[in-house]
Amino acid sequence: MNAVDAGGTRRFARAQAGAGGRGRRLEQFNYLAILISLVIGLAMAQVLTGLGRLIQARARVVFYWPSVVWAVLFLVIQIESWWSLFRMRGVQVWNFFAFLVVVAHPVGLYLICSLILPDPAEFSAARPVDLRANYFDHRHWFYGLIIAVSVTRLARPWVTPDAPLTALDVTVQIMIIGAAAVAMVTRNVVVHRALPVLACVLMATYYALVYIRLA
Repeated sequence: MNAVDAGGTRRFARAQAGAGGRGRRLEQFNYLAILISLVIGLAMAQVLTGLGRLIQARARVVFYWPSVVWAVLFLVIQIESWWSLFRMRGVQVWNFFAFLVVVAHPVGLYLICSLILPDPAEFSAARPVDLRANYFDHRHWFYGLIIAVSVTRLARPWVTPDAPLTALDVTVQIMIIGAAAVAMVTRNVVVHRALPVLACVLMATYYALVYIRLA
């Protein structure tokens, strides 16, 4: 075997080893992504079922539009969470603690989605379904969970350093935490009507800048 053949053989072996490593990482990622996708699917089902019940019981619903805006926004956020999961396919090493931090994000979103719209039992009762009362009854838990979800997002690079956050990611999460903290301490009507609108603008801008393509 001449030098050219030996060099080609070594390059081929390195390429095969690299492909094998990437394959193993994708296998790990695909396995772990199953549970995350399941939780995201359940959260989406929560929102879609709630919106369907609102339509069915519309004659008895005391409408409060911020609740509906939040429901639609968190439906989109769930889709974004699944979409952004693809960015973690290159993580080199997984451990149980890292996976707990990653899966805590969709779990928190699921709990948020369970609070946005009234409990299913409310729709089966004869009394009116008051969206405003439901919103303010769950306000502290709703915004507290939003803060917790943002914290898990910020913690992700510490446990999966191969999937770092950008400066834009960090800025958006800090803005979300600040706005949610304000909403927890005030019942001001203007604040609670403005927040879902501002959140839609913020997230639409963020998605336009970050998620134009799957990469």
